[in-house]
Amino acid sequence: MIKPEALRYARERLGYSYEEVSRLTVVVPYGCPVSVDELVRWEMGEMDDETLESPTLCQLETLAEVYHCPVGWFFAGVPESEMKQGGSIWRVGGGAGT
Repeated sequence: MIKPEALRYARERLGYSYEEVSRLTVVVPYGCPVSVDELVRWEMGEMDDETLESPTLCQLETLAEVYHCPVGWFFAGVPESEMKQGGSIWRVGGGAGT
């Protein structure tokens, strides 16, 4: 299950408004747009897999690109050390520069 606090923290740590995130999701190559309404509902925990109100995998991948974090981070929640220290979200990957 997606952790609403992880979505909110990822956005807030970059200083993005809901509107900015929504605009950025439109320009991610091969991404799936996310509306302001969806962002607000998801951050408030209003998700339901049965009624398709939860983010799709494509939307999560798009948000991960915008927020510069791995998709799995949205499922893990915000580590307490991140909340207290304001540390950066790490990126998992291979290759040069990652």
